Amino acid sequence: MDVSIALISETHLQGSQKLNLANHRVYRTDRATGAKGGGTAVIVSTKVKHHEIALPPVGSVEATGIQIQTTAGPLRLIAAYSPPGKLCPKDLDALLDPSIPTIIGGDLNAKHQCWNSRTANRKGHALLAHSKKVDFVVDGPTQPTHYPGSALHKPDVLDIVVMKNLSQSMELETLTALTSDHNPVLITVGDVLENQQQGPRHNYKKADWSLYKRCLEETLGPGPLRCIEDIDQAVHHFTAAVHTAIERSVPKQKPQRCSIYDLPNGIKKSIADKNRARKEWQRNRTPDLLKKYNELTRQLKMQISQHRGEKWEAATANLKDSDNSLWRMTRRLTGKKEPNPPIQGKIHLACSNRDKAEVFADTLEASFRPNQASKLAAEVEQEVAKHHLEYPPEKEATTIEECSTDEVLTLSKTLKNGKAPGKDKIVNHAIKMLPDAAVVRLTEIFNACMHHQYFPNSWKEARVVFHKAGKPLRDPANYRPISLLSGLSKLFERYPRTSHGLCDKRKPPCQRTVWVPERTLNKSPTSQSSGHH
Repeated sequence: MDVSIALISETHLQGSQKLNLANHRVYRTDRATGAKGGGTAVIVSTKVKHHEIALPPVGSVEATGIQIQTTAGPLRLIAAYSPPGKLCPKDLDALLDPSIPTIIGGDLNAKHQCWNSRTANRKGHALLAHSKKVDFVVDGPTQPTHYPGSALHKPDVLDIVVMKNLSQSMELETLTALTSDHNPVLITVGDVLENQQQGPRHNYKKADWSLYKRCLEETLGPGPLRCIEDIDQAVHHFTAAVHTAIERSVPKQKPQRCSIYDLPNGIKKSIADKNRARKEWQRNRTPDLLKKYNELTRQLKMQISQHRGEKWEAATANLKDSDNSLWRMTRRLTGKKEPNPPIQGKIHLACSNRDKAEVFADTLEASFRPNQASKLAAEVEQEVAKHHLEYPPEKEATTIEECSTDEVLTLSKTLKNGKAPGKDKIVNHAIKMLPDAAVVRLTEIFNACMHHQYFPNSWKEARVVFHKAGKPLRDPANYRPISLLSGLSKLFERYPRTSHGLCDKRKPPCQRTVWVPERTLNKSPTSQSSGHH
């Protein structure tokens, strides 16, 4: 059964324990006191369009929540656990959003016949009275959800749902599965909107570089570069030609997703046998059936453990230093993956991607402001003007000699293959494999740029991504913005930096090279926010 979202009540997890599931996001709330028991979690498929929500602090309920998008609009799902004792009505009011449909699911230890419990307790009476007062609905499945280990205690419905402002129809069904003394409850409600799936990616390891070079040789050729408009047009044509060559010569493949349901037939049969024995024991409650169920559960755990061990041995046997597989496995095991939490805005917490983008924009605007002119700046300008008067420029003076195709080829080899591309999406590997005709054309563009002292506009644009700097993630100031520039732009900047980065200090300012290491000719690069973080 393909479950999109799981609300886990009473996880019994400590902060040091991990809970991961392939192709899923895990949001969890552990007990702050460190005491055993309790804890909640929400496990949601990466396909589902969602974000975590910041819940207010509540004392009598442990909770974790997300907000998803359905065909009927937004819907909040909250995994909750309330230990035996009093249930504070204000805690439920705080969790139930007055404007957004909300479902709270879990073990609230509140029993009442109105939601199909066998008996009613004090907590159940209080929950029913408060539901009538503030207008929310409590419901439960028709079959018991909790089966005590002792036959002296009868099964009952403990796992229930609390709903408010829900317009869609909802179905509850108890499933005979897993190994807990609580049976899972399947909730079916509406149609969930999914994230746009990542499309196929180019697999450069299987690229036909001979075809790539032929495509570029057929497309690229000499052209006028008399003005900056010609340069911009030439850069655009060069970029388009590279994209066309990549599409024709580099195959695409879909990202591989690890299937959590890819189990051997023997284990699948053991799961079915265990679930069948569990159902028989829950129906008859005899000691011999309980013994049979426990034995099948033990055997299943051994089979799964053996299967995991075999898969691990097969994975580690093929690790090599040469293809970076050993490094990727090490990073996978040691890397700490955390879901993106809500971030603190000026007024309230930002949960959705749109709200987070606004907070990041405000943070960057406050951080990056032009410096006010100072007295020192005025003195520097006066000194520069004085030197220009003492050393008037010569008409024949040239600042930078032209670069050659050999220099461009040599510099292209310094680009690293693993770096992310800029806005033009041309990877460094494709730049390194340019044919001679493309290198000649690129050299012509570089020389034209230096002659006109012009940096192409498209090379000034960057994709800005927000990198987690290992600090508390709720503070937007703790995210480090990184600008991803075009590889062609970096290649152009490296030539003047290596050949003319050290100017002759003995020459007057007007005759010194105008190039500055790690700086462009004209204005600073413009950015295009990517929204990743």
